[in-house]
Amino acid sequence: MLQQLDALSKLSGTRDMQRHQRAQDQLVEGMKLLQRAHDEGFTQPLRLQQACSLLIEAIKQRRGDIRPYLGLAYIFMLLEDHAQAQKYVRQALTLEPDNPLVRSFQARIAEDHQRIAARRQTLRHSPGPSAASIAAADQGLDYDALYETAQSEIRKLLRELMLAGLSAPVSNARGIAALEQRQAAQQAGHQAILAQLKIVDEDIDTADLVRLLKPVEAHLRRSQQVIELSKQLQSLAARLREDIELAAQICEEARGTQDPADLEVLEENLEALLDNADGYAQSIEELQQQHQQLADIETLYAQLQEQIESYQDALEEAQARLER
Repeated sequence: MLQQLDALSKLSGTRDMQRHQRAQDQLVEGMKLLQRAHDEGFTQPLRLQQACSLLIEAIKQRRGDIRPYLGLAYIFMLLEDHAQAQKYVRQALTLEPDNPLVRSFQARIAEDHQRIAARRQTLRHSPGPSAASIAAADQGLDYDALYETAQSEIRKLLRELMLAGLSAPVSNARGIAALEQRQAAQQAGHQAILAQLKIVDEDIDTADLVRLLKPVEAHLRRSQQVIELSKQLQSLAARLREDIELAAQICEEARGTQDPADLEVLEENLEALLDNADGYAQSIEELQQQHQQLADIETLYAQLQEQIESYQDALEEAQARLER
């Protein structure tokens, strides 16, 4: 199904080519992201979010093209939101009612919906009443309703993650606190869903729901990595500020000293600052290789370099003054 969609996305007519080139570019890029998400096993919600955004923009640019509608239908089928998937297929059908590919998408989505519903019914642990089901009956539990609720909660959480995207690392305490607060809320939602699945799994196989939950778990892992990186950046920024302050302080000492015996200590301080600056440069380079945004850190590093240069000038002036 994805291969058919990918092949269709590469077709482009000659009519109005210039006018619709932007829509074509967005469509192709969206399909590349969708293919990448497929290759990753759909474990990265950000890929699907980016693909959705591009396909929606492609529709805005060229509403008469069925391809982005089918791409969105495929994404929502993956999320097991078959109602939304069929909505986009119907929109494609209004444009090309006789297109066999659109009809095949419609049939495939309907089959997928039936397959999941049938699997949930057939993969119960046993045909006879289990101790759990008897207890559930006594407690008034409806496992089918619990299954539907858990499925709905997973879809809701997935949509929230897709819309919010993955936050960028920050280097300040307030930003880190916000990241941790968001992570805690998402983890709480994830834990609540796991608790629901544990109950449902007593009577209904939850393999489909566990699979649907994997992108959420992947997002949570990446979010935790962002928080850890943010704390690393915060520590780096704090050390840079300390050295900037230290360099300014000893710069004033160099300008005011009248004792030649101070020169040796001042030179040692300069060597220590230069060593620290080399370490910062290496850390920044490593982070840049990870494609991290380091504007705040780079600004602090530039300030440190300027302060070290001022200190070097002050030290040279002190040496010239005291070694006469």
